[in-house]
Amino acid sequence: MAKKKNRYHFDADAGSYTGKIGLTEAYVKPKETISSWVDPVGCCFRDHRGEVLVSAIKRVYGPWSTAVSEARAILFGLQLAVDLSFQRVIVESDCLHVIQLIRSADCLNNDLGFVLQDCLDLMHLLDDCSWSFVRWSVNSVAHALAKLHLEDKCGLKKCLQT
Repeated sequence: MAKKKNRYHFDADAGSYTGKIGLTEAYVKPKETISSWVDPVGCCFRDHRGEVLVSAIKRVYGPWSTAVSEARAILFGLQLAVDLSFQRVIVESDCLHVIQLIRSADCLNNDLGFVLQDCLDLMHLLDDCSWSFVRWSVNSVAHALAKLHLEDKCGLKKCLQT
């Protein structure tokens, strides 16, 4: 599928920090059974040629499920898109469940539903926003960014522009 000009693609991903194992800090890709009090989220914006324009990471705190963490990564990317005036975006995530729910605009009355509603509210501030499921291997840049939270000792949002 050819990427359209004047649209920004952003990959969003979340991870889970589990603490120390021996002398080493451990990072794991979240699974449905894992909850953590720190979840790094990362996103990477690309142009239609696939060149990275902006990438960002931040920590979010709370005992979230995998789906909520992935939705919070999307929310972080949408907030950044609004802040950067990227008005036409394609959101790409490796969490099919979240993509299906947000496409249906079915916001449940729970943590996931509240985050998805925030995503939909931000979506309405953009001229054009679409949703795409991508395999984890395609989403590897955002996944790597989510892992970078281990280098961030203050928990602040980091943003890198090329």
